[in-house]
Amino acid sequence: MHGANVARLAHDFELWYTGLMSRTILHSLLTLCSLTVAALATGCATPTPVEPRLAASITVTKNEPPTACTYMGYVKGDPLVGDMAEAHRDLVRNAVLGGGNYVSVDVVERNVASYAIRGRLFACPHVAPPNAQPPSPPPAAQPQTPSVEQVPNGFEAPKAPPAR
Repeated sequence: MHGANVARLAHDFELWYTGLMSRTILHSLLTLCSLTVAALATGCATPTPVEPRLAASITVTKNEPPTACTYMGYVKGDPLVGDMAEAHRDLVRNAVLGGGNYVSVDVVERNVASYAIRGRLFACPHVAPPNAQPPSPPPAAQPQTPSVEQVPNGFEAPKAPPAR
């Protein structure tokens, strides 16, 4: 009879331990799923938009900055998913938030689902956009050319200059 009690006690302990482990595993899985959903929801959130006027003031180029610029730090455009334009928008947004206006691009990478652009951020006194045209010089005085008169046979003959 003593052996039967020990066997029953061992069986009861096994049921309790199995149930305890099942609850612990279930609790761990629920916690892991909750954290995963929270992380994905946070990572997929729409980034903070920047004012278009500020975004337009950012120069992104592969060239080194002018000597008057001050180094602000490292900047990157690395969206979770998207094309090169999305990476560029993210880079410009991060440059605005970083307080600079000139990005010297060092690396462009192709990731599994997106692109990444990495570079150095600078604050420059005044930077013209890379595709801006310099102001045109004032028009020079045009030299006087003699006026031409059409003659009936299709040839042109110069007119006589006006008398002074």
